Amino acid sequence: NKFDMVFIDADKMNYKKYYERSLNLMSKGGLIIIDNVLWHGEVADEDNLDKENNNLRNISIPKGVTFDSIDLDRAKFLCSLPKILGINPENKKNIILNSGKFGPYLKCENKSAKIENVEEIFSIGLNRAITLIAEAKQGRMSASIIKDLGEHPDDKKPVRVMKGKYGPYIKYKSLVATIPKGKDPLELNMEGALILIEKRKEYDKNKK
Repeated sequence: NKFDMVFIDADKMNYKKYYERSLNLMSKGGLIIIDNVLWHGEVADEDNLDKENNNLRNISIPKGVTFDSIDLDRAKFLCSLPKILGINPENKKNIILNSGKFGPYLKCENKSAKIENVEEIFSIGLNRAITLIAEAKQGRMSASIIKDLGEHPDDKKPVRVMKGKYGPYIKYKSLVATIPKGKDPLELNMEGALILIEKRKEYDKNKK
């Protein structure tokens, strides 16, 4: 049978097994409730530093990586993505390792390379990354794109600085956020773009 809700409690040593079993028992849109997953009041290992506990993130496990293979070191590694592996000697730009909807990949400027062996995400080095980027095809970039800032931390959708008729702006999905006059669009980073995106959302909400 399928169930709308599963509640896991008490036998904490077997939580992981119960969770995996529950996934097979759940109805579509069902709810799994796990009691008390805190560790001595923290949501992380007790050996973690306080500053690490205050910067927790939810990261999807790449497709092809088994749940049982995830230990603390692997979990920390996935939470560190996107990660700069080093400089590409060909163009002096950063090679960035990340994991997205279609699995792990490398990005360098406007070139992307998929990492076919998903397990390689945990061990890939700079030399291997340089080779994969060199073999990747050049991506087509619209002439109206001034700067590609990367993926939005919430849904991995691209955030870009665009060239517009009335000046540069931020493009995120269907949202358009104006860049203040006097602000160099080339100096804008993801943090600054997210602030402008939130301000635009607030403006649209108040307008409605």
